[in-house]
Amino acid sequence: GMHLSENRHGQAIVELKDELDPGTFTYADYNALSYGVGKMVVDKIPVFLGLPRHMSITQLKYLCAPLGVSAGIPMFHAVGITPEAPTLEVALGGRKPEMRIEVGKKEISRTFEELCSATEPRINYVFLGCPHVTIPEMNEIATLLQGKKIKSEVLLVVGTTEPLYLLARQMGLVDIIENSGGMVVSGMCSAGSFLRRGVPEGFHVGVVATNAAKAAHYLKAGRVQVWFGTMQKCINAAVTGKWEDA
Repeated sequence: GMHLSENRHGQAIVELKDELDPGTFTYADYNALSYGVGKMVVDKIPVFLGLPRHMSITQLKYLCAPLGVSAGIPMFHAVGITPEAPTLEVALGGRKPEMRIEVGKKEISRTFEELCSATEPRINYVFLGCPHVTIPEMNEIATLLQGKKIKSEVLLVVGTTEPLYLLARQMGLVDIIENSGGMVVSGMCSAGSFLRRGVPEGFHVGVVATNAAKAAHYLKAGRVQVWFGTMQKCINAAVTGKWEDA
């Protein structure tokens, strides 16, 4: 298995086309990149080339999570970023790659479209936090909601871990989200579990907006209509009740 070093070498090179600037990627862009790559490499360990050397933990989270959803990939390498990939040669273990793919704007746009199953622009449920949001994300959500009110017929749910929930509460971020009409939950797989046990009485999930490819994938599998996009678009949908460009 993956505990043996000889099984951890990269098998598929993933190169970003020059037309892409990953330094400007949103979290949703990293999600779309990863989800799409997973479908292309299937079960081969990918080695990413051209990613920013100083990616944040949150950015890496969004790059990592979809690979286990759209494919059967146990791990990945990012040259110059992950510990076992100081160079491409080291990441490959001195072997020739089994495949090489290029990803550009077309491929990422196609993944955004694929993750959207909704046709109705009106949404009534916005979910953020799959995997659970980090403090930088919580801060961004609070900043986007500051001074705004979520539309009365829309339910906004932000999922995080219990320790981060307590920290965000102390920082005043949870108060901002709640004062806008949103909810912050912890200790559960919020996209699925919340729908089963935490929905207010009388609320029926119709169309969901999320910035998480993992959530979009599983909600689609459950035959829920989903819009997938950036955090900015999700918050805007929560406030207006409509998905932009629908």
